[in-house]
Amino acid sequence: MKMPTHAVVKGDDIVGGWNLCEVPMVLLWHHSKKVGAKDSLILNQIQESMLSEKGVNQAFIACNSHSPYHKHMEHFGFEPVWPTNIFFKNLPKI
Repeated sequence: MKMPTHAVVKGDDIVGGWNLCEVPMVLLWHHSKKVGAKDSLILNQIQESMLSEKGVNQAFIACNSHSPYHKHMEHFGFEPVWPTNIFFKNLPKI
């Protein structure tokens, strides 16, 4: 794990890590036929500026492996973390 916020310790060994999402994750959607490559570059710069304006200097971005943008993500400056799926769960209110 590249950016853990917490270590999972068993005895004297670190056996895991958690990141409780202190780094923002960007979820976005662009219409694949109505938003072109130039539009995407501009929109990407806008969302990065919005994050930077809030003092954010790192962010995760979710990109489906079948997205037309997937093959360009490293060119856009994103570093792959690991192949994964993202799941969602509503938690009970305390």
